[in-house]
Amino acid sequence: MKTIIQLSLICIIFASCSKGGSTDTTPAPTPPIPDTLTSGWTKTGNGIPAGAGVSDVFFTNPATGYATTTQGIYKSADGGINWNIFNAVNLPFNIGGLGNRYFFVGGDNRIHYTNDGTDFFSKSYFLADPATPQLGFKDCFVASSSIIYACSGRYIYKSLDGGANFDSVYVFATSTYNYAIFFTSITNGWLMRSDGLYKTTNAGANWTAVLGIGGASGNGSIDFLNATTGLVADGKDVYKTTDGGVNWSPVFSAPVYGYIDVDMITASDIYISATNRIYKSVNGGSNFTQVLSSGQNGIEEIHFIDANTGWACGGNGAVYRYKQ
Repeated sequence: MKTIIQLSLICIIFASCSKGGSTDTTPAPTPPIPDTLTSGWTKTGNGIPAGAGVSDVFFTNPATGYATTTQGIYKSADGGINWNIFNAVNLPFNIGGLGNRYFFVGGDNRIHYTNDGTDFFSKSYFLADPATPQLGFKDCFVASSSIIYACSGRYIYKSLDGGANFDSVYVFATSTYNYAIFFTSITNGWLMRSDGLYKTTNAGANWTAVLGIGGASGNGSIDFLNATTGLVADGKDVYKTTDGGVNWSPVFSAPVYGYIDVDMITASDIYISATNRIYKSVNGGSNFTQVLSSGQNGIEEIHFIDANTGWACGGNGAVYRYKQ
Protein backbone atom coordinates (compact mmCIF):
# COMPACT_ATOMS: atom_id res chain seq x y z
CA MET A 1 0.00 0.00 0.00
CA LYS A 2 2.86 2.36 0.84
CA THR A 3 4.36 1.77 -2.59
CA ILE A 4 1.03 2.41 -4.31
CA ILE A 5 0.52 5.59 -2.29
CA GLN A 6 4.04 6.80 -3.16
CA LEU A 7 3.49 6.16 -6.87
CA SER A 8 0.17 7.97 -6.72
CA LEU A 9 1.79 10.98 -5.07
CA ILE A 10 4.54 11.04 -7.72
CA CYS A 11 1.96 11.01 -10.50
CA ILE A 12 0.05 13.84 -8.83
CA ILE A 13 3.26 15.89 -8.49
CA PHE A 14 4.24 15.33 -12.13
CA ALA A 15 0.75 16.15 -13.30
CA SER A 16 0.85 19.36 -11.29
CA CYS A 17 4.27 20.30 -12.66
CA SER A 18 3.17 19.58 -16.20
CA LYS A 19 0.13 21.81 -15.85
CA GLY A 20 2.12 24.64 -14.42
CA GLY A 21 4.82 24.33 -17.07
CA SER A 22 2.47 25.02 -20.00
CA THR A 23 2.29 28.79 -19.25
CA ASP A 24 1.57 30.93 -22.38
CA THR A 25 4.60 33.16 -23.02
CA THR A 26 2.88 35.35 -25.64
CA PRO A 27 3.23 38.97 -24.47
CA ALA A 28 0.03 40.80 -23.65
CA PRO A 29 -1.00 43.38 -26.25
CA THR A 30 0.13 46.91 -25.54
CA PRO A 31 -2.88 48.98 -24.49
CA PRO A 32 -3.63 51.95 -26.75
CA ILE A 33 -2.28 55.31 -25.66
CA PRO A 34 -5.24 57.59 -24.90
CA ASP A 35 -5.75 60.95 -26.57
CA THR A 36 -5.41 64.07 -24.47
CA LEU A 37 -8.01 66.63 -25.52
CA THR A 38 -8.55 70.03 -23.92
CA SER A 39 -11.86 71.88 -23.80
CA GLY A 40 -13.60 72.15 -27.16
CA TRP A 41 -11.82 69.20 -28.84
CA THR A 42 -13.52 65.89 -29.64
CA LYS A 43 -12.45 62.89 -31.70
CA THR A 44 -14.78 62.30 -34.66
CA GLY A 45 -14.16 60.67 -38.04
CA ASN A 46 -17.11 58.25 -37.91
CA GLY A 47 -17.26 56.41 -41.23
CA ILE A 48 -13.59 56.74 -42.16
CA PRO A 49 -11.92 53.30 -41.96
CA ALA A 50 -9.60 52.88 -38.99
CA GLY A 51 -6.69 51.95 -41.25
CA ALA A 52 -7.05 54.94 -43.57
CA GLY A 53 -4.43 57.63 -43.14
CA VAL A 54 -6.06 61.06 -43.37
CA SER A 55 -3.73 63.54 -45.10
CA ASP A 56 -5.92 66.65 -45.24
CA VAL A 57 -9.23 68.01 -43.97
CA PHE A 58 -10.86 71.14 -45.38
CA PHE A 59 -14.14 72.97 -44.71
CA THR A 60 -15.46 76.18 -46.24
CA ASN A 61 -18.39 76.43 -43.82
CA PRO A 62 -19.21 74.91 -40.41
CA ALA A 63 -21.16 71.98 -41.91
CA THR A 64 -19.65 70.79 -45.21
CA GLY A 65 -16.11 69.59 -45.74
CA TYR A 66 -13.88 66.87 -47.16
CA ALA A 67 -11.02 64.66 -46.08
CA THR A 68 -8.41 63.01 -48.30
CA THR A 69 -7.37 59.56 -47.16
CA THR A 70 -5.39 56.57 -48.37
CA GLN A 71 -8.72 54.99 -49.30
CA GLY A 72 -10.24 57.90 -51.19
CA ILE A 73 -12.04 61.18 -50.57
CA TYR A 74 -14.62 61.37 -47.77
CA LYS A 75 -17.31 64.02 -47.26
CA SER A 76 -19.03 65.30 -44.13
CA ALA A 77 -22.28 67.24 -44.03
CA ASP A 78 -22.50 67.63 -40.25
CA GLY A 79 -19.34 69.47 -39.33
CA GLY A 80 -16.98 66.51 -39.43
CA ILE A 81 -18.79 64.19 -37.04
CA ASN A 82 -19.85 61.64 -39.66
CA TRP A 83 -18.21 60.88 -43.01
CA ASN A 84 -19.20 59.06 -46.19
CA ILE A 85 -17.08 58.05 -49.16
CA PHE A 86 -17.31 60.73 -51.87
CA ASN A 87 -14.98 59.21 -54.44
CA ALA A 88 -12.49 56.34 -54.20
CA VAL A 89 -9.79 58.01 -56.30
CA ASN A 90 -6.20 56.89 -55.91
CA LEU A 91 -3.64 58.82 -53.84
CA PRO A 92 -5.46 62.08 -53.03
CA PHE A 93 -3.23 64.26 -50.85
CA ASN A 94 -4.29 67.88 -50.39
CA ILE A 95 -7.45 69.98 -50.66
CA GLY A 96 -8.25 73.56 -51.62
CA GLY A 97 -11.70 75.10 -51.53
CA LEU A 98 -13.84 78.20 -51.90
CA GLY A 99 -17.60 78.23 -51.45
CA ASN A 100 -19.02 74.98 -52.83
CA ARG A 101 -16.02 74.30 -55.09
CA TYR A 102 -13.30 71.95 -53.84
CA PHE A 103 -10.09 70.71 -55.49
CA PHE A 104 -8.18 67.54 -54.63
CA VAL A 105 -4.60 66.85 -55.74
CA GLY A 106 -2.20 64.01 -55.12
CA GLY A 107 0.29 61.49 -56.37
CA ASP A 108 -1.76 60.21 -59.31
CA ASN A 109 -0.85 63.28 -61.44
CA ARG A 110 -4.50 64.28 -61.64
CA ILE A 111 -6.47 67.27 -60.42
CA HIS A 112 -9.96 66.37 -59.21
CA TYR A 113 -12.71 68.83 -58.38
CA THR A 114 -16.38 69.27 -57.60
CA ASN A 115 -18.47 72.37 -58.25
CA ASP A 116 -21.37 71.62 -55.95
CA GLY A 117 -20.53 68.59 -53.81
CA THR A 118 -22.31 66.12 -56.09
CA ASP A 119 -20.54 66.28 -59.46
CA PHE A 120 -16.93 65.11 -59.78
CA PHE A 121 -14.33 65.80 -62.46
CA SER A 122 -10.78 64.54 -63.02
CA LYS A 123 -8.05 65.58 -65.44
CA SER A 124 -4.51 64.26 -65.89
CA TYR A 125 -1.59 66.62 -66.43
CA PHE A 126 1.90 66.00 -67.73
CA LEU A 127 4.59 66.05 -65.04
CA ALA A 128 8.26 66.02 -65.97
CA ASP A 129 10.96 63.63 -64.73
CA PRO A 130 8.79 60.49 -64.54
CA ALA A 131 11.66 58.50 -62.99
CA THR A 132 11.80 60.58 -59.82
CA PRO A 133 9.73 59.79 -56.71
CA GLN A 134 8.91 63.44 -56.01
CA LEU A 135 6.31 63.59 -58.77
CA GLY A 136 2.63 64.06 -58.29
CA PHE A 137 0.76 67.15 -57.20
CA LYS A 138 1.67 68.31 -53.72
CA ASP A 139 -0.71 71.18 -53.00
CA CYS A 140 -3.33 73.52 -54.47
CA PHE A 141 -4.86 76.88 -53.62
CA VAL A 142 -8.13 78.45 -54.73
CA ALA A 143 -7.38 82.17 -55.13
CA SER A 144 -10.79 83.13 -56.56
CA SER A 145 -13.83 81.56 -58.22
CA SER A 146 -11.89 81.40 -61.48
CA ILE A 147 -8.19 81.31 -60.54
CA ILE A 148 -6.73 78.17 -58.99
CA TYR A 149 -3.07 77.25 -58.48
CA ALA A 150 -1.44 73.86 -58.04
CA CYS A 151 2.14 72.71 -57.62
CA SER A 152 3.79 69.44 -58.55
CA GLY A 153 7.44 68.40 -58.31
CA ARG A 154 8.99 71.33 -60.22
CA TYR A 155 5.92 72.79 -61.95
CA ILE A 156 3.46 75.54 -61.06
CA TYR A 157 0.05 75.06 -62.67
CA LYS A 158 -2.71 77.62 -62.99
CA SER A 159 -6.35 77.63 -64.07
CA LEU A 160 -8.14 80.73 -65.35
CA ASP A 161 -11.53 79.08 -65.91
CA GLY A 162 -12.48 77.78 -62.49
CA GLY A 163 -10.52 74.55 -62.76
CA ALA A 164 -11.82 73.23 -66.07
CA ASN A 165 -8.30 73.53 -67.51
CA PHE A 166 -4.82 73.98 -66.04
CA ASP A 167 -1.62 75.09 -67.78
CA SER A 168 1.92 75.21 -66.42
CA VAL A 169 3.06 78.79 -65.82
CA TYR A 170 6.51 78.13 -64.34
CA VAL A 171 9.07 75.33 -64.18
CA PHE A 172 11.98 75.30 -61.73
CA ALA A 173 15.18 74.16 -63.42
CA THR A 174 16.81 72.69 -60.32
CA SER A 175 16.34 69.20 -58.94
CA THR A 176 14.60 70.55 -55.84
CA TYR A 177 10.85 70.20 -55.42
CA ASN A 178 7.68 72.10 -54.53
CA TYR A 179 5.66 71.17 -51.44
CA ALA A 180 3.19 73.89 -50.38
CA ILE A 181 1.58 76.87 -52.10
CA PHE A 182 -0.43 79.82 -50.75
CA PHE A 183 -1.71 83.07 -52.29
CA THR A 184 -2.73 86.24 -50.47
CA SER A 185 -4.30 87.62 -53.67
CA ILE A 186 -4.72 86.43 -57.26
CA THR A 187 -1.20 87.68 -58.06
CA ASN A 188 0.85 87.53 -54.83
CA GLY A 189 1.80 84.11 -53.58
CA TRP A 190 4.23 81.95 -51.62
CA LEU A 191 5.79 78.58 -52.34
CA MET A 192 7.67 76.24 -50.00
CA ARG A 193 10.27 74.18 -51.81
CA SER A 194 12.82 71.68 -50.58
CA ASP A 195 15.49 74.42 -50.81
CA GLY A 196 13.54 77.31 -49.29
CA LEU A 197 10.63 79.73 -49.43
CA TYR A 198 9.82 81.59 -52.68
CA LYS A 199 7.53 84.50 -53.52
CA THR A 200 5.72 85.66 -56.68
CA THR A 201 4.16 89.05 -57.34
CA ASN A 202 3.03 88.37 -60.92
CA ALA A 203 0.64 85.43 -60.62
CA GLY A 204 3.28 82.72 -60.71
CA ALA A 205 5.13 83.85 -63.84
CA ASN A 206 8.32 84.40 -61.78
CA TRP A 207 9.48 83.29 -58.35
CA THR A 208 12.16 84.76 -56.06
CA ALA A 209 13.81 83.00 -53.12
CA VAL A 210 13.20 84.91 -49.89
CA LEU A 211 14.06 82.54 -47.03
CA GLY A 212 16.62 79.75 -46.97
CA ILE A 213 14.75 77.08 -45.03
CA GLY A 214 14.06 73.63 -46.39
CA GLY A 215 10.75 71.82 -46.61
CA ALA A 216 12.41 68.49 -47.30
CA SER A 217 10.28 65.31 -47.37
CA GLY A 218 7.14 67.28 -48.11
CA ASN A 219 6.77 68.73 -44.65
CA GLY A 220 6.59 72.43 -45.48
CA SER A 221 3.47 74.51 -44.80
CA ILE A 222 2.35 78.12 -45.28
CA ASP A 223 -0.49 80.27 -43.96
CA PHE A 224 -1.01 84.02 -44.19
CA LEU A 225 -3.56 86.09 -42.33
CA ASN A 226 -3.25 88.94 -44.83
CA ALA A 227 -0.71 90.39 -47.25
CA THR A 228 1.81 91.23 -44.50
CA THR A 229 1.38 88.72 -41.68
CA GLY A 230 2.01 85.02 -42.09
CA LEU A 231 3.71 81.81 -40.97
CA VAL A 232 5.88 79.25 -42.74
CA ALA A 233 7.20 75.92 -41.46
CA ASP A 234 9.86 73.57 -42.78
CA GLY A 235 9.09 70.43 -40.78
CA LYS A 236 11.03 71.52 -37.70
CA ASP A 237 10.87 75.28 -37.24
CA VAL A 238 8.13 77.87 -37.72
CA TYR A 239 8.85 81.46 -38.78
CA LYS A 240 6.62 84.53 -38.73
CA THR A 241 6.62 87.74 -40.76
CA THR A 242 4.68 90.95 -40.18
CA ASP A 243 6.11 92.95 -43.07
CA GLY A 244 5.23 90.87 -46.11
CA GLY A 245 8.25 88.60 -45.95
CA VAL A 246 11.01 91.19 -45.65
CA ASN A 247 11.93 89.92 -42.18
CA TRP A 248 11.24 86.59 -40.47
CA SER A 249 11.43 85.60 -36.81
CA PRO A 250 11.41 82.06 -35.36
CA VAL A 251 8.39 81.45 -33.12
CA PHE A 252 8.33 77.67 -32.65
CA SER A 253 10.63 74.66 -32.90
CA ALA A 254 9.35 71.08 -32.87
CA PRO A 255 11.12 68.46 -30.75
CA VAL A 256 11.74 66.28 -33.81
CA TYR A 257 11.54 66.71 -37.58
CA GLY A 258 8.22 65.67 -39.10
CA TYR A 259 4.87 66.92 -40.29
CA ILE A 260 4.10 70.48 -39.24
CA ASP A 261 1.07 72.54 -40.19
CA VAL A 262 0.33 76.16 -39.30
CA ASP A 263 -2.92 78.13 -39.14
CA MET A 264 -3.34 81.81 -38.28
CA ILE A 265 -6.86 82.58 -37.05
CA THR A 266 -6.23 86.16 -35.95
CA ALA A 267 -3.15 88.25 -35.29
CA SER A 268 -3.15 86.76 -31.79
CA ASP A 269 -4.54 83.23 -32.20
CA ILE A 270 -2.21 80.74 -33.89
CA TYR A 271 -2.33 76.94 -34.11
CA ILE A 272 0.62 74.69 -34.92
CA SER A 273 0.64 70.91 -35.24
CA ALA A 274 3.88 68.97 -34.72
CA THR A 275 4.25 65.17 -34.62
CA ASN A 276 1.14 64.04 -32.70
CA ARG A 277 0.39 67.28 -30.88
CA ILE A 278 -1.37 70.60 -31.48
CA TYR A 279 -0.20 73.82 -29.86
CA LYS A 280 -1.97 77.18 -29.55
CA SER A 281 -0.74 80.71 -29.02
CA VAL A 282 -3.00 83.54 -27.89
CA ASN A 283 -0.32 86.23 -28.13
CA GLY A 284 0.80 86.09 -31.73
CA GLY A 285 3.38 83.35 -31.26
CA SER A 286 5.25 84.61 -28.21
CA ASN A 287 4.17 81.50 -26.26
CA PHE A 288 2.49 78.21 -27.14
CA THR A 289 0.47 75.78 -25.03
CA GLN A 290 -0.33 72.18 -25.95
CA VAL A 291 -4.07 71.73 -26.53
CA LEU A 292 -4.23 68.22 -28.04
CA SER A 293 -2.17 65.04 -28.03
CA SER A 294 -3.14 62.22 -30.36
CA GLY A 295 -2.11 59.07 -28.53
CA GLN A 296 -1.33 56.82 -31.50
CA ASN A 297 -1.74 59.02 -34.55
CA GLY A 298 0.50 61.69 -36.01
CA ILE A 299 -1.25 64.98 -36.83
CA GLU A 300 -0.76 65.96 -40.47
CA GLU A 301 -3.14 68.89 -41.03
CA ILE A 302 -5.09 71.48 -39.08
CA HIS A 303 -7.76 73.71 -40.55
CA PHE A 304 -9.84 76.45 -38.90
CA ILE A 305 -12.57 78.54 -40.48
CA ASP A 306 -12.82 80.88 -37.49
CA ALA A 307 -11.70 81.13 -33.87
CA ASN A 308 -14.45 78.76 -32.70
CA THR A 309 -14.45 76.06 -35.37
CA GLY A 310 -11.62 73.87 -36.61
CA TRP A 311 -10.44 70.37 -37.47
CA ALA A 312 -7.30 68.25 -37.44
CA CYS A 313 -6.47 64.89 -38.99
CA GLY A 314 -3.84 62.18 -39.03
CA GLY A 315 -3.19 58.44 -39.20
CA ASN A 316 -5.58 55.54 -38.65
CA GLY A 317 -8.66 57.46 -39.75
CA ALA A 318 -8.20 60.07 -37.03
CA VAL A 319 -10.20 63.28 -37.29
CA TYR A 320 -10.52 65.79 -34.45
CA ARG A 321 -12.99 68.64 -34.24
CA TYR A 322 -12.76 71.87 -32.27
CA LYS A 323 -16.04 73.61 -31.50
CA GLN A 324 -16.74 76.30 -28.91
